[in-house]
Amino acid sequence: MNSRIALLAIAALTGCAAQPTAPVAVATAVYPSTREAACIHHFAVVASVVQVTTPIIEACVNGRKVSCGTFAVLVDRFDLEAEIAGAMECLKSGEIDPLHPAARAATRFLPEFNRQLKRLNLEMKNA
Repeated sequence: MNSRIALLAIAALTGCAAQPTAPVAVATAVYPSTREAACIHHFAVVASVVQVTTPIIEACVNGRKVSCGTFAVLVDRFDLEAEIAGAMECLKSGEIDPLHPAARAATRFLPEFNRQLKRLNLEMKNA
């Protein structure tokens, strides 16, 4: 009797006693192409830098000169011009959809950034 229970326990633990079940659908991960990933990176950097630097530009225009230096360093360190150029090239080549979440995130912050940047340029021109 004990040997029968032991065999049943071993069979249950090893899966031999398992009943067949219906196959389970497994979702496969979809990874972007290397070029699309680069495009997403361009837009992510643009969105991040623009979102962070917009209030810094505003502070600079409002007289906090240390903010002017901070803005200059951030733009240089993240090479914002190159990132914007890369993002624009991605849109022109069709590598990324303009409605992609990364592209939309970047474009959401650009109007205020441009407004503050125009104020900064005007302030520097008049100085």
